[in-house]
Amino acid sequence: MNPKKKSELCHLLVVLSNLTLEVLDELKPTTKEAIEYKELLTKKCEEVNNSLIDIPEVASSTYFQDLSNKVHTVIRKNYKPNL
Repeated sequence: MNPKKKSELCHLLVVLSNLTLEVLDELKPTTKEAIEYKELLTKKCEEVNNSLIDIPEVASSTYFQDLSNKVHTVIRKNYKPNL
């Protein structure tokens, strides 16, 4: 895999993980499996976020939050209740 593709996939993974955490926070899981999943994902996301903090371009920007917001916008604009 070339470095650019790998980097793009890593960015996608960070955004998707953060979106998953946001959704789990809003849904407030109650089953044992969902709670354990959320705890594990939270821990891993924190590790990734901590490693990204050392990159000045990431630390000083809202890049990942902007990507998350765009996903929310696309879903909201295209949502159809019967899907």
